[in-house]
Amino acid sequence: MARPIRTALVAAVAGALILAVAACSPGGSPAAGQGLPNDVTQVMDSARYSSSRWGLLTYNLKTGRNEMQLNERQFFVPASTAKLYSLGAAWHTFGPDHRFTTPVYRQGAMTNGTLAGDLVLVASGDLTMGGRTKADGSVSFANLDHNDANGIPGATLIPEDPLGGLNQLASQVKASGVTRVSGDVIIDDRLFQLDREQNAEAPATPIVINDNLIDMVSTPTAVGQPAKLDYRPHTSAYTVTSTVRTVEAGQPAQVTSRVVAPGRIELTGQVPMGITPPLLHVQQVEDPAAFARSAFIDALRLAGVTVDVSASGANPSGALPPKSSYAAGNRVAAYVSPVFSEYVKLILKVSHNLGANLTVCLLAVRAGSTDCLDGLEVERDFLRDVARVPVEQVVLNDGQGGSLGDVVTPTATVALLRYFQTRPDFARFRASLPVLGRDGSLAMVVPDSPAAGHVQAKTGTLAAGDLLNNRLLMPSKALAGYIDTSNGQLLAFSLVVNYVPASSIDDVLQVNTDLGRVAAAIWGPRGAKGRS
Repeated sequence: MARPIRTALVAAVAGALILAVAACSPGGSPAAGQGLPNDVTQVMDSARYSSSRWGLLTYNLKTGRNEMQLNERQFFVPASTAKLYSLGAAWHTFGPDHRFTTPVYRQGAMTNGTLAGDLVLVASGDLTMGGRTKADGSVSFANLDHNDANGIPGATLIPEDPLGGLNQLASQVKASGVTRVSGDVIIDDRLFQLDREQNAEAPATPIVINDNLIDMVSTPTAVGQPAKLDYRPHTSAYTVTSTVRTVEAGQPAQVTSRVVAPGRIELTGQVPMGITPPLLHVQQVEDPAAFARSAFIDALRLAGVTVDVSASGANPSGALPPKSSYAAGNRVAAYVSPVFSEYVKLILKVSHNLGANLTVCLLAVRAGSTDCLDGLEVERDFLRDVARVPVEQVVLNDGQGGSLGDVVTPTATVALLRYFQTRPDFARFRASLPVLGRDGSLAMVVPDSPAAGHVQAKTGTLAAGDLLNNRLLMPSKALAGYIDTSNGQLLAFSLVVNYVPASSIDDVLQVNTDLGRVAAAIWGPRGAKGRS
């Protein structure tokens, strides 16, 4: 696909340009807004936001009118509300009932159960590979997911086996008659090109096992004693050692991890007595394909299949056959994912960055490309031609919304939300959003408000450092979705504040709460303006 502009210069100057635009834009005092109730302006006018800029648009889906408006046509950094755009395009492109199939092929002849050749797992871009699938076929998530464990206290693990899909594949291989593999086991990860520089913290990969993470849980024992270590998944790829100590209650929980040798992770630090839940820390795997290969070989052996090669080491991708050589008659196993709507729910509920970036890559693959950036063209075409979003008001560089170079207007976001309300599967899409005070990234936001349960919206948070003042800066905190108002109206809304200084994590959480308070005020009698 043609892209006239894609150079390092764009990446280098985009952030500076956006900062300049923000600095030159009107201040955005709520006094300049239209239809804002006092409960909303009281939050926006508080001292915390004296140097910040607010944007808001609410649209009544029953009356067809804009109601509250503030800087609605100005650019704002969207943070993770950008996931509405990437996941919206994927919802339209794949459909909510799409399933991903990950096959395993034998390469070589079979003699008395022995495969004289290689066993190849062909990665399909399945986000969870059975590692989150519940008995009813839905996908499990924790409100504070393990992907955020290193940045947000209180993250927990789900009970599902992260190796569930690989174990199913291994059992199928054995059931097909393969009892021994004399060749190698290989992961075919040629679905799309890897670009770790594009999304370094959450790079999309064709094969994903346990979100490409090692989970490490430190539980205090007695003051001065080593903390108890549990980690998962247990595979031949990695072992974990820990020197984490137990300290007195009230002391900070501080742990770090690093790969100290091939296949060996070291965890250091301290955990205080009484910490609840136990402290979860994660380490990103260095080579997802090699990690998956090791885990698959382990699963095959557990299923009773003898594999002659070592389970550790690199993935021998150089030995892969041509992509066109896989014959249906040589397929010995296949894992079929839950429906795509379950993945959308996971990504939006917990703001799953890897999943959002992977989605853009899958859009590119659907269009016949192995270049993930081509997925953004598919996204743009959907926004412009299908959802009728004013794309000149949308600037996005990835699926997750992790760049200061991303900007959108509240008007554009509400246009996208309005489009989904016209679809016959609107209820399913809406159900994938976090619910105020109930679940996902909104679970702990104003849970006691009467509005809890009536606001379904994607959150967005982008934080940076302010080394000069030894504090944090929030370039963006955002919320976008739907509100069932107290008088029976249904609103689509986009709410965002940019460039909020914060002295502590508590300040960051307060900004989160303040957006929840604004949403609750919009829900309430003074905010819901439509006629019943």
